[in-house]
Amino acid sequence: MRGARETRRALRFGDAGCSREPLRATLSAVVAMLKCPNCGAPLQESGGDVRRTCGYCGALLELPPAAARSVAPYLVAQTQYRQPPATPRTGRLALLLGVGVISAVSVIIMLLMKPPSPVAAGPAAPRAALPSTPVLAPHAVAWSRLQAIDIHASVERTKATLPAAFPEATVEQDKTYRMDLDHPILTHARYSWEWGCSCLEMVAFDVKDFNTWTRVRDTFLPCVEHGLGPVSSSSPPFDYQWRARADIARVRLAPDGVYLFFERDTSDAAYRKVLNVLDRCRK
Repeated sequence: MRGARETRRALRFGDAGCSREPLRATLSAVVAMLKCPNCGAPLQESGGDVRRTCGYCGALLELPPAAARSVAPYLVAQTQYRQPPATPRTGRLALLLGVGVISAVSVIIMLLMKPPSPVAAGPAAPRAALPSTPVLAPHAVAWSRLQAIDIHASVERTKATLPAAFPEATVEQDKTYRMDLDHPILTHARYSWEWGCSCLEMVAFDVKDFNTWTRVRDTFLPCVEHGLGPVSSSSPPFDYQWRARADIARVRLAPDGVYLFFERDTSDAAYRKVLNVLDRCRK
């Protein structure tokens, strides 16, 4: 009996003396004593049984009855004391609640930042048609009017008189005048004055297009040659030239049209003769 009382006293207060260690340290010392003498493995609590079997090596052990009855309750207490507390369910609930709140706040912020959807409106009223400004094509100048151009006028005199006589003309750099013609083959004319001599340098009659030029070449060339005389030099099938004479200006029949070149002594009659020949060869 004395041994049991001393054991219980040791479990409660530790060894005799003034030191009082915590209960956890005292129980750890008791548990350290419950080892299998065969393999040294810790023994499991068996509810105060005198005999027990080692769970590791299978050795049959026998504990004195007094020690078994006195130690068993404290082993149970020690086991309950060392068991970690279970995680409370309130922690999980709080975590889920926090995630839900954050998600809800995010959705609200997204809804507030989203621009309002436009209100569906009925079909738009048709826009009033603006009055269209017709683009008028330049008026074609009659071929006969070209004879009125003064081929001996200076640059300044031409600037003052030709735009008034030919308002259809387009002026380029105050010395070149371009106009559309009513000729079926030669559809544009360019009168170019030269700044240096302040005189008319050249007139270019542009052919309508290459197909037209190919189609009329066999008839147009003999017609021009009949009116201006024999060709002075040629490079068939498109390049033919007539030298200037007293009665005609120098003429070149090129792949892109007909060119007239003027000298200071080119007469008005020579200029008009070339115009008449080209007018007759329009068919």
